[in-house]
Order: sequence, then C-alpha cells, then structure tokens
Amino acid sequence: MATNTYNKPHFFLPSSATAHNFTSPRTGGSGASTVPQLDRARQSQKLRGDLASRLEGLKETISDISLDTGIGIQVEFVSHPDVDMAVTSLANAPQGIELHNVKIIQDEGQKTVVATAYVPDGKLDFYEKKLEAYVDRKTNRNGAPNDHQKLIDSIMSISPITFSSMWSDDLELLPEDKEQQVWWEFWISTPKKARDTEQVYRSIISDFRKLAAKASLEVSEDTLRFPEHTIIQLKASQSQLEENLALLTRVSEIRFPQVTAEFFDSMDSTEQIEWTEDALSRLEQPNETGDSDSPYICIIDTGVNVQHPLLAPFSTVSDQLTIMDDNDPTDQNGHGTSMAGLAMWGDLTKVLESTDSHVVHHRLESVKTLNRNGDNAGKSLGLVTSNAISTVELNNFERSRIFSMSLSSGKGTNRGRPSSWSSALDSLSVDYLGEGATPRLFTICAGNAAIESVMDYPDYNYRQEIHDPAQAWNAITVGAYTEKNTLTESSGYSPLADKGGISPYSTTSLEWDRRNSPIKPEIVFEGGNVGRDELGCAGLQDLQLLTTYKDFTQRHFQCTNATSSATALAARFSAQIQSQYNNLWPETVRALMVHSADWTDQMYSLIGTTRADRSITKANMAKLIRKVGFGVPNLTKALNSASNSLTTTPRVWNFSATPFVVWHSGSFQKN
Repeated sequence: MATNTYNKPHFFLPSSATAHNFTSPRTGGSGASTVPQLDRARQSQKLRGDLASRLEGLKETISDISLDTGIGIQVEFVSHPDVDMAVTSLANAPQGIELHNVKIIQDEGQKTVVATAYVPDGKLDFYEKKLEAYVDRKTNRNGAPNDHQKLIDSIMSISPITFSSMWSDDLELLPEDKEQQVWWEFWISTPKKARDTEQVYRSIISDFRKLAAKASLEVSEDTLRFPEHTIIQLKASQSQLEENLALLTRVSEIRFPQVTAEFFDSMDSTEQIEWTEDALSRLEQPNETGDSDSPYICIIDTGVNVQHPLLAPFSTVSDQLTIMDDNDPTDQNGHGTSMAGLAMWGDLTKVLESTDSHVVHHRLESVKTLNRNGDNAGKSLGLVTSNAISTVELNNFERSRIFSMSLSSGKGTNRGRPSSWSSALDSLSVDYLGEGATPRLFTICAGNAAIESVMDYPDYNYRQEIHDPAQAWNAITVGAYTEKNTLTESSGYSPLADKGGISPYSTTSLEWDRRNSPIKPEIVFEGGNVGRDELGCAGLQDLQLLTTYKDFTQRHFQCTNATSSATALAARFSAQIQSQYNNLWPETVRALMVHSADWTDQMYSLIGTTRADRSITKANMAKLIRKVGFGVPNLTKALNSASNSLTTTPRVWNFSATPFVVWHSGSFQKN
C-alpha cells in the first residue's frame, strides 16, 4: 500500500473543481530471500573464531559473585544483508538456551536480522555441534541434509552482546552525554517454565541485583512483571552500561523509561513548578497578543482559572466569563481548568518529557455554566448553553472561536432521538436564528461509561449509548480511544484496553435507530485507559492524561481522562487547523478533521478483521463507525494534501443542514 506524504497545501477553489486521476508510486516487488551457498570450511572457521573464548573473559569479571542461575553469556547473531535467518534454530529449551530478542535493521535499503540468545555456562558447544554437522555435510538416516546449512550460511557474525545490541528505542532518545546519569528501563527475560517458574524468576531477578550492586549501580525496588519479561529501572550512565556487559546477560531489551502522567502528578509542588518553568521557556507564541486572526477555544464548563502559569500566556481575566448568579467566573470544581490545559497544550505528559519548542497559535477564553453537577436542575440546558454563547459573543463578537463543551447529561438519548439540548446545539451550530450568518463549531463529549462495570470490555461499551446532547447532528461528537498501556509500577493490574483500541471510558451509538440518527461519534481522541485485575477495574494515573490543576498555589498538575479529555484535544486540533487556514467555515474545519481520520490496526479487531482484509462487509464497517467514528484525526493530513491524495474545499460546497424544527406542541419533527 502506498504511503502518502502530506506536505502540500490544500486547494481552496472559489467555484469549481477539476478531477485529477489517482496515481500510485511504484513500490516494486521482492521475492523470498535466498540463503547464499558459502565455502563451508571458511565459514565454519570464521564462526568458530567468533565463538572462541567468549565466555572466559566474562567469567573473570564476575568470578567473585555467587549467582543463583550460574554464569551465562548472551550472544548476538547478525545475518548477511537481505538474508532471512532461521532465528528459532538458535534456541534450545532443554539446554536452557533462550532466544531473547530479534530485530530488523534497515540501512540504505538493505535489511539485516539481529538476534540475541542467552547461553548458560558450558552450552556453547550447542553451536559447535551445528558447525561440525555443517562442515561434515551431515545427513539423517534417510539421506536428507541435516547440516544446518541455511542457518549457518545466513550468519555473518557471532559476538557477545553490547549495549547497542540491547537498545531498542530511537537513537535520538539516548543522552547526548554518555556520562550523564539517567534511569534506564531494563526488560529482563523471565519466561514461564514448566517447573519452578516462581523460583527461576526470583533467581534471575536476584542475580541481576547482585550484578548491579557489584557495579555500584542504583536499582529501583519496584518491578513490573509480565508473562515473559520483568521490567526494572536502573540508574547509570551509558558508559557504565557499556563497561558492565555482565549485567546484560539476562536482558532482552533496554529502553528509555516511559514517562506517564503519574510521574509528574506525584511530584511535590516545588518540582512541578520547575517543570512548568521549563515548559514555558520552550513556548513559542507567534500571535502572543491575540490578533484578529488568532482562533480562540472557548471552554464551556465550570470556569477556568486563567491565572495558572500554564494558561496565563493564552488568556486574560477579561476572557474569563460566567452566566452564574454569583457572577464568579473562577473554577472551584477543577474540571474546566483541566480541560483548558489540554485545549492549549495537549497531554502535558508529552510536553514535559520533551525538550522541543512548543508552538501555540490559538488562545483561550471560558464561560462558566455550573459549579458542580445538579446546579442547573430545573433549567433548560439548551437555554443555558444558548445564554453562555450569547455572553461570550457579546463580550467579543469578532473573534474566530471553537466552542468546547465537555459536559453531558450523564444519560442516554433514547436511541439517538433529539432532545431540546441537542436541538439547541444544532440551531446554534448553523445559526438558525441568524439565518446562517455566523455558523459555529462545537466539539462535545460523547459521554462516559462507568469503569466499575467494564470487566466485559469492550462489549459493555457497545451497550452504553452516547449521552445527551451528543446526538446533535451539526456538532462534532468526540469519543475516546487510547494509546496508553504503560504501567511504571507493579500493582497487580494490567491495562484493560490494548494500545490503539477503544477507551474503556467511551460510549457508542451501536444501539441507536440507524435510520433516524446521526453517526456518532465522528472521531476519537486520547481518553486514557484503566487497569484490570481479577477483582475488577480501577483508574490508574499511569494510564491517564496530565493537565492543569485548578489551584496552582497548591500544585500545578493533575490527571484526567475519558471523553471530556478527548473533546478538549479535539478542540485543540480544530484550532490548529483554523490557525493555518483562518478563513475556513466551521463546516469545512469539521470536514477536514473527519476526512483526515483513520482507524488504528487495533480498531479493526473490534469487528474481527484486519486492515489488510479486502473482504470487509459494509455492515461491519457500519458497526465500526458507530463504535469509534471514522477513527483518529491526523493533523498533517488535515493541514496538507499529498501528491496522490488531493483535498479540495470549494466554497460552493460549504452548506449546513437543520435537521429538526420545533412544533408549537413542543415535539420535534425531521425536516
């Protein structure tokens, strides 16, 4: 399948369009790789030389340590370029030889296979015997070759592992200074055994700690255990790891530690201030004063405390509005301020762990419509929302803005039927009362499933229908998916949702009347994951997003999740489009968002298929869309066209629909 590069501006045609034929670049073809026929004597001599005395040098460095599992060595096998290596033949379970890791290295169009295997003391002769059979052209009793030719001829070199062998993350994540002390994530091979699994596990971890202690390296007390691996964090410089290769004997991979929201949320206030200052030092605001071209995100919520250091660059007190009787626009609840942090910065976890500049073109305003749940009981929520919009636009009518509302009734919609609240949003979106003069863009949350009941995920989510007013036809309804599957501490929990899957918090429209209801949600953004053990599910900070806390005098950060968070991220995405194309109609921004979306590989599994399946039925695709909309929007694709993927947005195509009118009796009828 061709991979498009979206680096060309969209066409904005005033009144006409010209069709362009699709062209696909040649991808070429490749047949199965062929193992070369090498000179057996020379190849055998070369590989025997590679194996010679590999273990003896290691023994000398750790001869004074008593290891429960004995002294072993980890060996690296490198294939010839563009030759497949039969890596499974490198392992032998009865002799304790374990295949630890296999990776493919692409370099200048050539593919090289690199495999590492753990070999216990005295077991290197396993490979010596293979070499003897290779040289002697050994056959079985039927005369068929049993000489391991394909394996031996595919190997270019054998050597002890190095730090580079174990490193599996991007090279850019390595510290610039090899002497810098940092925390590393060690993935230690602790496979299940037929017997004594627990004892073997304890012995391997104990040996790792002994070797680290000998090297005077700090090891975390916490471990995260998976079926085949145990993750331990260790503090060292890269140089120290390169000098202490015995430490890597049982290691499958070394990675840069995954930073989660929990890391920042658990800090004390002083540390959080330092991280905030670092983020602000990297902030770039081309439209710092908020000129007429700067789009605003208007948070309709519990208020926003715009004096927060991470929000103050984008807003002023005059942008902090309310329709509450007490005339207090500040946020006592915290929900609105948390949404504002996501709308301006995105997930702060990614911002704080990065050292890159952070460019923000849009700005922030807010209107407070409630303090806590139940504040608007007995009021028409459609009227409450209309009053909030009027307040904002009277304060500054000329602004280009996106309205972000991460609020819902907490109840379903009676299979997608319109309500007074959703109809009010439809009317506001198309400016029905103003005859379409000032249409508006709304991102609204789909509403959340209760995580206490999601043990039968994702089936439970399919039964939880989207909440009122997210059935509004003309607003963008945002569901949630998740990429968060990293747990930094051992707690007995594992992530409930796989990476790229529907978030356990998300609701769907699967059970709606499909003939008379819109497709909802249209799109999904990150909404976090939950942990699961044998007793139930729980929210874990590791699996949530990081954002701004309501009272920055106490702390700067907090964790958040669910479709509320996804909606704030969707508003940010919309503002990024409007920042580049400031004259677009709201309908066009919405179209670009949805058009840029795609399903993750994991989402295809929700309908029991894969991306490559060309026989997916229309009925199954309809189900997928009502689970996760059209997928996850891609900003690069929303902002640009590709050579073979043209996006045109003629003004004459901009139109909006008003699906409902109100009868005098108060009931609703389709147009």
